[in-house]
Amino acid sequence: MEKIDKQEYDDILSLIKREVVPAMGCTEPIAVSLATAKASEVLGTVPERVTFYLSANILKNAMGVGIPGTGMIGLPIAIALGAICGKPEYGLEVIKDSTPADIERGRQMIADKRITVKLKQGSCDKLHAEAVCEADGHTATAVISGNHTNFIYIALDDHAILDKHSGTAGSDSTGRLPFSSATQMVPFRTKTPFSSSFWRLNMTTLPLALARKERVISLSSLRTTTPSSL
Repeated sequence: MEKIDKQEYDDILSLIKREVVPAMGCTEPIAVSLATAKASEVLGTVPERVTFYLSANILKNAMGVGIPGTGMIGLPIAIALGAICGKPEYGLEVIKDSTPADIERGRQMIADKRITVKLKQGSCDKLHAEAVCEADGHTATAVISGNHTNFIYIALDDHAILDKHSGTAGSDSTGRLPFSSATQMVPFRTKTPFSSSFWRLNMTTLPLALARKERVISLSSLRTTTPSSL
C-alpha cells in the first residue's frame, strides 16, 4: 500500500474539510438562498422584490431540485426562504431555521410575483449566483462565484462593502490538488479512524439531524406531530 506522510495527510484533510460541508439539500439552490440572505441582511429588511442572475450551469442544475422541508422544487422557494429567514452565518445551512410559517410566507412571496430569475448575460464563472434585493428605495447586491460560499461582491446602493475577483473550487491555494494519485486516498482513509469527530459529524450526526428536521417540518404542516413527540 502506498504510504502517506503527515503533510500530505494534513493537506488532504484540509481539502475535505473545505469541500465536505453541511448543506441543506443540493448545493446549487442553497447557494442561491445564501446569496439572497446576505443581500437581505445588507438591505436590513425582507426585500420587496428580488431579481436573481444565474449562470447557465446553476440555472440548469437547480431549477428542478427539491428544497428540504418545503415540499417544493425550484429556485423561487430557495430565494424566498433566503430572503425571509436565511442566516448567512450558517453558510450552506442558511435556511435550516425555516418554519412552516416561513414556508407559507415564501409561497405568498412567489404568488405575488416578487421574485424574478434571469440568466446572467456576458462572461461569468460557471458557478455564479447574483442576488439583487430591493426595499424602501434601496438596493443590496450579493454575488457568489467560483464555489458555493465564495462571496466576491457585496454592495448597498452604490457603496461596495466587498469587491474581490478570486474564487477557487476543490483545490488548495495554488490550484493543485494535495495528492498526485487517487491511491493516496486509501492510506488517508485507513489512517483516519471512523471514531474521529470529523467522520462522525459528516457521516452520522448531520444526516440524522437533517432527517429528523425534515420529518418535523413535513409532519407539523399536517398537524400530526411536534418535535417533542419524535
